[in-house]
Amino acid sequence: MSKMIFDTLKYAWTDLETTGTETEGGGILEVACIITDRALQELGRFHTLVHPGDEALKNMSPYVANMHTSNNLLRDIQALDVPSIEEADEKFADFLRHYNQGEPKDIILAGNTVEGVDLPFIKSFMPLSNKEKHYRYFDITSLRIGGGIKNGHDVDFEKSRGHRAFDDVLECIEEFKFLRAQILK
Repeated sequence: MSKMIFDTLKYAWTDLETTGTETEGGGILEVACIITDRALQELGRFHTLVHPGDEALKNMSPYVANMHTSNNLLRDIQALDVPSIEEADEKFADFLRHYNQGEPKDIILAGNTVEGVDLPFIKSFMPLSNKEKHYRYFDITSLRIGGGIKNGHDVDFEKSRGHRAFDDVLECIEEFKFLRAQILK
């Protein structure tokens, strides 16, 4: 088994806004990604709104519908010419492909709660994009929990909880910088 060469890896700091936490009957509303190198130098940005389909919008819980009404995401999806999930998948896959160096894939999906939310939605709804990333991922939530285990308490990083994908990606990178300084000394 070959070892990962971290100097060549890129990190796809990604956040999805979705119709809920379950893929069954749900959909993706927004995708944002910032590609960085190991030193967190930005290499590229991607953002798109997505129309999840009328059925997915109908299945949205009142809690999620209220959240995405308050942050204007649902208004933006209805008011703008928004791509379908298939079109968004093609655009996101093209973006990721641009930063891949070949095989094996050298883009690591990174973010908050990646395994629990973003990755299942990408696997379910964005098969082209899913193929453009490494099978490993970097979950900041796990790092934060590890810090809590080490220190006996949670770290003091306040989140905005605005639930818009691009803002959440920027915040996640800042949270990683904070956690790196606090935990990975």
